[in-house]
Amino acid sequence: MIIAEYNEKSVPLPISDEELIQLAQEEDSAFFLFTVHSELLYADINGLDLKKKLPAFMMVQEMNLLAYLFEQFDQRQMAEFQEAYPSLLPMRGGEMINYALAICPEAVGVPGKGLLPQYTGQNLFELMEYKRFQDRRNQHPAFQIVKFYVPIHASLHCPDGSERKLTSKEAAAYQQQLSYKIVESGCSSGHGFDWESSQFVAQLPVYKQEGLLSERPDVEVRNGELWGVIIAEVTHPLDETEIETLKEHFDADILYDRRRFPFATKVGEGTLHVKFTKCTEVCQQAQGELVLTEPEMFHLQAPHCARHVLNVTGFEPDFSSEWSYQKTNPIWLELSHDRKTMRIPLPTNEGSLLEGKRRIGVKPGMAFDSKLKVPCIGYLNNHRLTAAELQVPVLNQLEEELRNMTQKGRIALEDMCMHIDYVFQLDLRLVNQTLTEARIQERGGEERKQEFFGGMNLGM
Repeated sequence: MIIAEYNEKSVPLPISDEELIQLAQEEDSAFFLFTVHSELLYADINGLDLKKKLPAFMMVQEMNLLAYLFEQFDQRQMAEFQEAYPSLLPMRGGEMINYALAICPEAVGVPGKGLLPQYTGQNLFELMEYKRFQDRRNQHPAFQIVKFYVPIHASLHCPDGSERKLTSKEAAAYQQQLSYKIVESGCSSGHGFDWESSQFVAQLPVYKQEGLLSERPDVEVRNGELWGVIIAEVTHPLDETEIETLKEHFDADILYDRRRFPFATKVGEGTLHVKFTKCTEVCQQAQGELVLTEPEMFHLQAPHCARHVLNVTGFEPDFSSEWSYQKTNPIWLELSHDRKTMRIPLPTNEGSLLEGKRRIGVKPGMAFDSKLKVPCIGYLNNHRLTAAELQVPVLNQLEEELRNMTQKGRIALEDMCMHIDYVFQLDLRLVNQTLTEARIQERGGEERKQEFFGGMNLGM
């Protein structure tokens, strides 16, 4: 059992998201309950004092996941952990989660063969998807999957400006590409938003009154034709009145939700546009109209889960704090993509930069986020890098200039940053030039300017 402190209350874990929401409402707490750090009061795993191996404070949901993982251990897995326990050094919360996942990958819906699930520090929501699925099934004995089918209109927009309407049979050839696009459009960029969004949706009247637990759009091939489909989890078998109410709800989403509808995706021949119409046919698992195994049920509701939890690139998460990391690396890059963040200390080289991008799953042409981290200089810390700035010579020159920066250089840098028009983005090449000039002037070496800047193109 693991016990966390929340608002001066002892909270035994694991508990469901619904119970956490109820706790937040009782305490009139903000949405960030799910990602707030709380004190670890007690952690006993089969007679072992896990508290000795963990930090004093962790995120509530990290403790919740950890408690759930240990509950899923079978006898062999628990024996393996007990045998290793004496030699385990104190760990950060994320490290202990990954240790438990390596022993019991099936606890997050992964079969346990081949690739292992991994907590990256940013995919906690996805890692707990299987727990939420099991919580809902346990809470609602008549839990079922329902599919609401929607006829679609598809058209192909060609590079020459022409448009060709496709039949449902012709559009079926693009099902996989469309489904991937739809699934990706439904994924948020950060776990904090995931918790807030799920908590907000759960309070909608249609969810409370009709027993709707979750929903997501997709496309599916039926009898050789492409159909739109809304895949829903519900608490019980639906009667005709409930079906019509949910149809109206989904039809309204299709009509007004411009973030999810309509869909367009690039294909070899141009851009494929798909427009959902209105719900027509309905198939209920409880009526025998859908025959699904448990893994199939889970995949239908969380098709993105495997991609966001499996370690396919050899990524190794760094759970150390900025305060701890900067003791040995005062200046570094942070590359982020697909729930992963890679730290690259400066100075660096092209090989390290390419390897960092590979580890977070960035392929040629893919977009990703890159930030400069200089905690001791607020003007530069968290500066988002452009493609022109994300160049090894520019970054290494910046590291050298900051490392050798004098008081005069700091004043010149602060003066430059204060006078930059906020309409324009700060350019690291300009920072380099400013610091270099300040250093040269301070040394009384005006005659060396031409030599120092010779051959450099700073884009000024």
